Amino acid sequence: MALKAVSDILNMNCENLARLWIRKVRQSSNLHDYNNLNDKELEMMNSKIYRMLALWFEKEADKNQIGAFFVDLGKTRQKEGFAVSEVSYALFLAQRSVLEYLTNENLIDSSMALYTIVNLTGQVADYFFLGSYYMMKGYLEDTYLAMGRDELMSEEKLKKYFKDEFFFKDSSQKY
Repeated sequence: MALKAVSDILNMNCENLARLWIRKVRQSSNLHDYNNLNDKELEMMNSKIYRMLALWFEKEADKNQIGAFFVDLGKTRQKEGFAVSEVSYALFLAQRSVLEYLTNENLIDSSMALYTIVNLTGQVADYFFLGSYYMMKGYLEDTYLAMGRDELMSEEKLKKYFKDEFFFKDSSQKY
């Protein structure tokens, strides 16, 4: 399967991929903020990620464009009030959805060479790793700027920016 064919599949099936991702989100007890949204809102949030992945496969988006897309996405999620751990986990589920879709929909022919399969999964992994890096960068940059605007960081403010039950989970000490 040529990378152009994968790109075409991704472009034509962004909504199907987003629905697969939504099912994974709904099954996750770790994604409280995401689960407060309706399916249409989630689909709109996520389908852009798959469209950008298609551009990555077509070589129409380079590392800088992917980086800028995910930095903006991270900043948007921070402004929307999503916990950083949820943002990261939701992106991980998006990657899993792509790989699951490509394998379960019989899009990968059994006669496909091992090299092609490894290349395909490697490209998907590279995209999502790069996306994760830049999305966290954007999220944390926006958090940094928000914190820099305040001279004192009260516990209430810290909880606003780091609102996640993940922190202090394994510790009896609360700061």
